[in-house]
Amino acid sequence: MSELRCTAYPTSVDHNSHIVSLTFPTVADYHTPIEVWGYRDAWADRFDAERDRLVDAFDDGVVAVEHIGSTSVPGLAAKPIVDICPVVPDMETAERQRSALESLGYEFNARREDWLAFERYDPDLPQQYNLHFHPTGSERLRRVLTFRDYLRDHDHARRAYESAKRHAAAAHPNDPSAYNDAKDDIAECLIVAAREAGYEPSFGSA
Repeated sequence: MSELRCTAYPTSVDHNSHIVSLTFPTVADYHTPIEVWGYRDAWADRFDAERDRLVDAFDDGVVAVEHIGSTSVPGLAAKPIVDICPVVPDMETAERQRSALESLGYEFNARREDWLAFERYDPDLPQQYNLHFHPTGSERLRRVLTFRDYLRDHDHARRAYESAKRHAAAAHPNDPSAYNDAKDDIAECLIVAAREAGYEPSFGSA
């Protein structure tokens, strides 16, 4: 496949290289029609409250609990789903948290080699929570946090990504896979830009 030129940034992406997508979709990501909302301050507050519940339930093996995805970026339009990433030293530690999550109302979604997903819907708020365990050495974790931090720091990057998201939702309101594909190129360009700018992932503590 030929090299992709990013129209918004003076950089390019070599599609012959191995590209790891930002995250695997969960069941909630396939709800249609796709809605992209303007940023809500409540998303950060809801993450904080949910993180506190999770930290109280998890054992000491969980390294950090991060807010990821578009709702983690102030000012960025997003699907109204709060994505949460508990960071673990290994996937055995993630598996150990299952009973704690079930006690909080989470349901198992899927498992991959370096990813374990659960989800919960709170009808009282209402709010959908998607939870993604990643180990500290995961390339996907590195990409997710780098992308988030770069978007938080750069208004021009947020505008470019939001435009791609809104166009994708308008073009593919009932096709989540096509929606994701339509915004993957700009996301990849922004990750390349972030790495060229020296961004490296960092996370707090649980």
